[in-house]
Amino acid sequence: MLPLAHVFRAGRVSGYALALVIPLAGYGTSHAFAPGLTGPPFVTLFPAVLLVALVAGRGPLVVAVLWSAVLGGPFADDPQHAPLGALLPQNRAALAGLVLFALAAQLTGGLVQRLRAMKDALARAQTALADANRSLDARVTARTAELATANRRLQREIAARAESAENIRQAGKIEAIGQLSGGIAHDFNSLLGIVTGNLNTARRMLAQGQGQADARPHIESALDGAQRAAALARRLLDFARPRPLVPVVADVNAVLGGLANMLRPTLGEKIRLRLSQDPDLWLTRIDLAQLESALVNLAVNARDAMPDGGSLTIETANAFLDDAYAEAHTGVTAGQYVRVTVSDTGCGIRPEVMERVFEPFFTTKSAGSGTGLGLAQVQGFIRQSNGHIKLFSDPGQGTVVTLYLARHYGQAPALSHPSPPLPAGHPSVAVLLVETDDSLREKTGGMVQVLGYSVIATPSPEAALAILRQRDDIALLLTDLALPGMSGPELAARALEFRPALRVIHATGDAGAIPATAALPGGAGAVLAKPFGLDQLATTIATVLATV
Repeated sequence: MLPLAHVFRAGRVSGYALALVIPLAGYGTSHAFAPGLTGPPFVTLFPAVLLVALVAGRGPLVVAVLWSAVLGGPFADDPQHAPLGALLPQNRAALAGLVLFALAAQLTGGLVQRLRAMKDALARAQTALADANRSLDARVTARTAELATANRRLQREIAARAESAENIRQAGKIEAIGQLSGGIAHDFNSLLGIVTGNLNTARRMLAQGQGQADARPHIESALDGAQRAAALARRLLDFARPRPLVPVVADVNAVLGGLANMLRPTLGEKIRLRLSQDPDLWLTRIDLAQLESALVNLAVNARDAMPDGGSLTIETANAFLDDAYAEAHTGVTAGQYVRVTVSDTGCGIRPEVMERVFEPFFTTKSAGSGTGLGLAQVQGFIRQSNGHIKLFSDPGQGTVVTLYLARHYGQAPALSHPSPPLPAGHPSVAVLLVETDDSLREKTGGMVQVLGYSVIATPSPEAALAILRQRDDIALLLTDLALPGMSGPELAARALEFRPALRVIHATGDAGAIPATAALPGGAGAVLAKPFGLDQLATTIATVLATV
């Protein structure tokens, strides 16, 4: 907008005065230049009206239009020489022309003022927008600063919570280790009590001159306790590093039939064991040792839930899990299963405990009365076997645990035959034994000699390599997996470089450390899990030596 118009509209010069002065100036111009200006009064008065419209308001515009019509009246009669002082037209045609001039001047001036108002509104909108942008920038800057402060505070809180969670986790680990240690100590002390008690009884009987036949049952009981202790150690190792399963085609009914005789004395006289077996039960392919361990775990848990006695029922049946069930349960595949249900009439499981029953190291038993690995290991074994486990409990009524074992569509397993005699060795076959523990080396060497082989024993892997270079009659290397300075596989690898026909057996208390015999150097060997018996040692040596 023109600065002059801004001054006029600010009130410094009256708009109405301009409405009178500007048309009068146009009128004077028409008279002054009459010889050169021809035509109606629009030539000078119309621009005067537009100028008033530009610099003044609506009222002054109306005054300017009327005043210009009055001043232009004489020009309507005589456009060439309007008499000075004649202010009104002298005929109708001149009057009509003057009216048209007034209307055109008013409409055009109004349009100019409308455009001017729009321009002023646009300018105000632009100014407001600029102010809003500046205000928005300031608010954004302030909000960004607030968010940055809040983010820093949140990061500090997250770090504090993470530290607290880590402290809680460490405390939980310590508590779990304490629970585990107490449970292991309790279980091992119980088993060691069986071993030492029976051995002491057998030694006293032999010292008193009683025959071996009287002492033999106590020795057998001691061996059974030792085997159960070894099984407990294997359970712990399986939990720490799950070993590959050894699945075989099995009839679960037959497994339960043999297991029931062992469970009855374990459950005690107050608990009645009932078996309900489907005669047309499908076959399954499962690790029998793990299945028996899982069933024993469930039976022991049921026994502990019925201190005043009750009933334990183990049922078998065929089952089909459909797609809807599989979709509702993570990790379940629809299909046919062998169902094994273990139910008791005990105290049941409270809802808050139910949520944690499959957690490792969690147990409701008193300190030192269990490791808390039972149900966690059962669940892990069932999942590893492509099965499913379901647990339901009603506090005060009992608990039902259902195992779903995938159906096997092959043939039934062959009937078992009496165990053949242990393979016997020959003194001409030499076995090199490498074991760092003196007592274990002596015991293992004696077992190898009992089997009929000749034995060379050493605690050092370097000495073993030297012996192998000196003696060509050594056919088998029996070495511990963990040796000082050189592991068992490393020793075997170096020995096979100059004795490619050598056979190797690795003895280890952690069979999961080597996943398969194919991982051994040369692939010509086996893994023997400690502790092992004479029959296991004999079978493994004979099998390895027979490998071509």
